[in-house]
Amino acid sequence: MKNDKVHFIWTQFSELHSYLKKQAEDSDSLNERLAEMMALQTCQNNSAKQKGFKLKAPAELKEIMARMDARIYNLYSSLPTNAMMIIFTGHGDTAIVRR
Repeated sequence: MKNDKVHFIWTQFSELHSYLKKQAEDSDSLNERLAEMMALQTCQNNSAKQKGFKLKAPAELKEIMARMDARIYNLYSSLPTNAMMIIFTGHGDTAIVRR
């Protein structure tokens, strides 16, 4: 479509996907995390004290998320007035499923 008033930008933030893929390929680490998640879900002491369960995010994941947040903020800030920004992930953590 040729129109000077319409602009379309497509981008993919692949750093998070690469991190999740790397995590899924590390069998020992994956088994530890899965065991921790199962233990937190089934432990009666935790379920009585709180709703759901909480996992601590590794520092590397926090850094990736912070960079992604900054990139999204920069994109959003640079949009012209009356523009729309759509963020679509397309999937969840498929790295474990693919493994």
